[in-house]
Amino acid sequence: MKNKLNLSIIIPTMNRYKTLTDTLESIYVGEYLPSQVIIVDQSNKKIYDNKLEEKLKNKFKDLSIEVLRQQQQSLTKARNKGYKKAKNEYIVCCDDDIICQKDTLKNIYDKFESNSSVAMISAWDNKSIYKSKNKLTFYMGSIFGTKNLFKNPGHITKGIFGNYPDFHSGTIEVEWAMGYFFAFRKSLKDKWKIEWDEQLVSYAYPEDLDFSISFNNMCKLNGYKIIMDSDIRVSHIVSQEWRITSYKSTLMFVINREYLSYKHYNTCISRVLTRWANIGEFIKRILRKDAAFDIIKAQIICDKNRKLLKNKIIPKDIFE
Repeated sequence: MKNKLNLSIIIPTMNRYKTLTDTLESIYVGEYLPSQVIIVDQSNKKIYDNKLEEKLKNKFKDLSIEVLRQQQQSLTKARNKGYKKAKNEYIVCCDDDIICQKDTLKNIYDKFESNSSVAMISAWDNKSIYKSKNKLTFYMGSIFGTKNLFKNPGHITKGIFGNYPDFHSGTIEVEWAMGYFFAFRKSLKDKWKIEWDEQLVSYAYPEDLDFSISFNNMCKLNGYKIIMDSDIRVSHIVSQEWRITSYKSTLMFVINREYLSYKHYNTCISRVLTRWANIGEFIKRILRKDAAFDIIKAQIICDKNRKLLKNKIIPKDIFE
């Protein structure tokens, strides 16, 4: 039997049995195993199998797996629910379409153990190493504020966008822990009373920016840091087993960023940058012939609900 690390892994899942088992398989064949795996299943009734826990435990006999059932489909609620069951100091949040390397968990554990100032760690996506730069995206991002050319890679803009770093060797300090796979110290999250915002429902775009902003603000105040390290890699498969509709995704793109602009910055500059970025997205979609007018429709709905968003409320039925 392999040695186990004092890590708790939280995996929300929804209608993705195949990619979930692929994710668990990549963990299972690693050099070390986590001492706790918590799966929060939000699959619909047609897909949900109440024997899921039994199936997974039989397939991965050396993993300590607990499956929690959640009726409402909400990534943020699933993470909060899974977190309540977490027993270890080092918490790993993992999507259900991730392939870990054999040393991923061991490298996370060692990084925390060797440096007490590290509060949170974001993994590299192996696939990003091979992505070529898209000139249109680069120039549009520079003009419309989805990236800040005067800040280091890995930052979050006032328009609520995360700028992904180029691949490198070594360790860099960042503001943003990518939501598909990251780890943090439980004691700090509890001390700082940071939760996943359950106003962000369903797929919950961009809940990782929201969580990272809160964490990064406290890190700056207390002498901690968020890092990315080239030794900590995963492959984000971006499963197509189940995806939200294109229009719903666009609606979240506009509404949730507006909500987070009020929540974290609440300045005219932030709101102008949020709107300006939406104009850039509209132009980009026209050039790509990709449902550009969904942005206009979403912005109209956003404007109709502005008073609620300003009061940090997202209407519950807005994405139905």
